[in-house]
Amino acid sequence: MHARRISLSKATFLVSLAAISCLGSAQAQSSPQAFVARANEELVERHPGRAILNLERARLLSPSSGLIADDLAQARLATNLPPTEPQVAGTSSQLLRTGQWGQVALAGLGLAAGALVAVVGKLGRRPFLLIALLGGLVATAGLRAAIRAEPPPNLAVVVVPGLVARVAPSTAAHALFAPQEGSVVSVVRSRAHFVLISSEGRCGWVPAADVETILPAT
Repeated sequence: MHARRISLSKATFLVSLAAISCLGSAQAQSSPQAFVARANEELVERHPGRAILNLERARLLSPSSGLIADDLAQARLATNLPPTEPQVAGTSSQLLRTGQWGQVALAGLGLAAGALVAVVGKLGRRPFLLIALLGGLVATAGLRAAIRAEPPPNLAVVVVPGLVARVAPSTAAHALFAPQEGSVVSVVRSRAHFVLISSEGRCGWVPAADVETILPAT
């Protein structure tokens, strides 16, 4: 029985170790540094669209990084695009990640709840009511910033050169405009293997494989 317990404990330990290793590997693959490294590889291989896509994803994970912002601006300039993209320009809410703003909101809720408990316990109503109000304001601000820090899920990057947006979801349809590789577009809807994109007030159909959302589909 004792030996069986030891073997079960060992198995549990090995399973836990494997889970931790997989988690660490997944986090490493989706870290800002990993996306920047992929972007550099894509630039070497002359795929500026995919480089910009990876740098946009790196910026999502580390919105306050000046180095990532500089790399993104340089990659855009190298493809004759403006250094910043108006649709995904940084805002004050992007100084922290979405999850970090969520933590701010939870901290505010905790502060408010603790103060209200103190009020119920008659430990001094006025000061704790003010603390509860402050906590509520912090929670509200954190929640709003968390929502604003997340970019729209339909924002995508053109990842191929020579793309042509057409009037219908067919390669034989009439051409409307040519979105530049590396530019950010909005995906309106999809049909079969095509997506309708919107760019600078214009809409057209392109092959779905030629644009990729900044927020990964999975």
